Formats: sequence, structure tokens, C-alpha cells
Amino acid sequence: MMRSRVWAQRLNYAGIGAALAFGSSCGSSSDATAPEEVPPEVEYSMQSSETNLDVDLPPNLLLAMTIGNTSSAAVDRVYPAGCPIRFRIYRTLDDSLVYDETKVACSLTTPATIRIQPGEQRTIGSGFRQMTGIMGDSIPCGTYRLVGVPGTEGTQVIEVEAGETVLRAYPDWPASNPSAVFQC
Repeated sequence: MMRSRVWAQRLNYAGIGAALAFGSSCGSSSDATAPEEVPPEVEYSMQSSETNLDVDLPPNLLLAMTIGNTSSAAVDRVYPAGCPIRFRIYRTLDDSLVYDETKVACSLTTPATIRIQPGEQRTIGSGFRQMTGIMGDSIPCGTYRLVGVPGTEGTQVIEVEAGETVLRAYPDWPASNPSAVFQC
């Protein structure tokens, strides 16, 4: 069984401050790197998807980022193959950063390169993140804003909005109770 909720927001970041993050560790907003501006020749859009690949396991979150070339020349984007997009998660109640993968080391030894011709787009994904791994023991149930931070701008931190999700507790996981549902 596969359930999916998709959110998309298309943003042209030419001259607009933004930031993007993906990873596997919690962080606090007090030490977060501030968003920077995206070069004017690219346009980012982000989608988030909550997918339950197995009814006996907690759902996964996935981010997919589309990079568009708005210039008249080809552009190359190099990113770390192991972490092309990292997650940042903000509590919607007060916009506090509660989860920040940009604080986790990312191996830069295996780069990947995307060449984008004028007017074309390319899409890369974050890989699945299990909801229980994100929540850990410190993030309470609730509605959260998802943000992706692409590794395609080098050390520049760009945030791209990816929608919202509801993080829920999963009683009796693993599958000791197949009829269990996520709830708070």
C-alpha cells in the first residue's frame, strides 16, 4: 500500500534570500546558518512526499528538488552525491528550527555534476527519511514546515520551501500491532 501527500512550491530565487537543508540530525535555531541568495541563472522548486512503503512500518519523507536554468548558457551544478538535499524542519507554531541536517558532516569525496542547458530542468532527490528517525525522542507530534537545502550551491546555504507535514507517534512499532496508526 502506498499513500502519498505531495506539496510543491515553485520559487524563483534570483535576488531573494533563501536556505535549504537535508540530513539526519536535530539542531537548534540558535546555531543555524542564515539563508543566502541564489545565483540569478537558476530557479529551484521543491516537493515533499510522505510515503508509506509498508503498512507495518512508519511513513518516510522524501524531498525532490527541480533545478531550472533561466540563463542563455549551460550551467553546471556540483553537489555531494551522498547528500544532495538536506532537511530542515521548522515548527509552524513559532517557526523554530527543530531539525537541521546541515549540522551533520557530509562526505564531499564523491561529487556528482548536473549540466543544465538553457531553459531545461533537472531533478534530484534527498533519499527517504523515516519519520521515527526524525522525531527521535525530542520532537513532539505536530505540524511542521519542511525546507530543503540543496548541496548544489557549494558552501552557500539556500532554503527552498517544500510544504508541511504532520509528525505523529507510531504506537507499538515495529509491527507488533499491524493495525496501529500514527497518532499523538
